[in-house]
Amino acid sequence: CFSEQCAVMLGLTAVELSPISPRVVPLSRSPVSGHERMNRKLRHKLQILKNQLKMEKSRRRKAESERDALRSYGPVPHMFVPAPSTSKLRVRVQRQLAENEDSVFLPNCGLSELPSDIFRNVVDVSLLSLRNNTLSSLDALSALTSLVTLDLSYNRINSIDPITSLVRLESLNLSNNLLSRLPLSVGKLVQLTELNLSDNTISILPRTMGQMRKLVRLNLSANRLH
Repeated sequence: CFSEQCAVMLGLTAVELSPISPRVVPLSRSPVSGHERMNRKLRHKLQILKNQLKMEKSRRRKAESERDALRSYGPVPHMFVPAPSTSKLRVRVQRQLAENEDSVFLPNCGLSELPSDIFRNVVDVSLLSLRNNTLSSLDALSALTSLVTLDLSYNRINSIDPITSLVRLESLNLSNNLLSRLPLSVGKLVQLTELNLSDNTISILPRTMGQMRKLVRLNLSANRLH
């Protein structure tokens, strides 16, 4: 028959053409060696590290864009602006948080002081701009422990003790104020990468600033340092 002719041409024997169906033998799974298990664990850990690195890069890009947004305001000369009432100021803060999620911009608002409860029930602010006001006290900011970027330039601040507890700060602008000294507690701000102290009257820096190992930008121009 045709199949036998094909078998002859292919060099197959009659046994190989037996109509009896061959028994299917399941393939046994080869055991995983200890070396292979270790490689799998290493690949898994590497993937976790890659994901963490991606999240960190995304967070840093967001922080940089927030700092760029602050710089876009530019220096504004002091002028008299009637300060809004506490209730209006609170409404403004809540509206901005609803629109920007974690950012509050209050520049040039004529603020000489911040009401103690202005940030009541506000815990997730990461960026705050209070530039170009006439603030001298910062007590109301001590509870904003989530702050990453803080702009206090162009005010009348002579003490920063209340904000040295904001240990998550990465960018702090205190330029054009009335600072003559910095407290030893400023060394707690170990996450700072950018610190602007220009245009003050600082004559000496505390030794604790040496703890700011991540600081890459420090502006001390127009002070009284020797």
